[in-house]
Amino acid sequence: MKIFNNISHIDLNEFEYEFIDFCEKNTNMIIDMSLDELSKQMFISPSSITNMLKKAGFSNFNDFKFNLKRDLYRQENNSLDNSENLLKLIESDLLEMQTNLDLFYYEEIATQIKKSERIVVYGTGLNSAVANYFYNNLLTLDMYVVLISELHFLKNLAENDNTVSTLIIYSNRLQDEKFLDVLTTFKNTGVKVILITSKDSNSDSIKLVDFVIRTTDEERIFNSMDTNSRIGYYLSTQILIELLVSNTDER
Repeated sequence: MKIFNNISHIDLNEFEYEFIDFCEKNTNMIIDMSLDELSKQMFISPSSITNMLKKAGFSNFNDFKFNLKRDLYRQENNSLDNSENLLKLIESDLLEMQTNLDLFYYEEIATQIKKSERIVVYGTGLNSAVANYFYNNLLTLDMYVVLISELHFLKNLAENDNTVSTLIIYSNRLQDEKFLDVLTTFKNTGVKVILITSKDSNSDSIKLVDFVIRTTDEERIFNSMDTNSRIGYYLSTQILIELLVSNTDER
């Protein structure tokens, strides 16, 4: 596979080569594993795996898995240059999300949103489009909701407004110190926090939120730009919208 041919030219130590060799021989298994699962399988810490992958040129484990999937499809179909195979790649992500979908958990989140007196929806960058989509749907349902797309505005709200009851966050910046500070402030004031992210769940931010929806969107970086499609984000959001709409009479 192309991905492993490229890695073979990188100066790795013996231990790192053993790790890459394991991944090459178990590609089909690796693409369905989380970072934590791979860590336990190989008796290596998640941080060590991440550091090895960065040395090999990948931004993180999700980036590595995405490239594995892409090369695997290329190998099986000779080319990914046609729309049918691209759709297969997207379909596999959606299928994984559907398989792990916990509808009861979504209903619990929808219940929290429905009973909220004041809701704040936050998202930046490409996440702002999904956040805006949810915001407009909540407005349609006559909910008291505010949309924020800048972290400093969210920080100001956390420090000076005690009327917020639920915060809905679309973000992958889970280790950003300023982001963690804002989450801590909201947590200390009793605000219920709902996080929708495509990041792995081994983050300090997870400890500061009440609900986490983990999408299967792969982190895709092209020319230093985030090109993640956010399909999983939209799907998760739409499920919440459908649950809210179906129960509007109960509000």
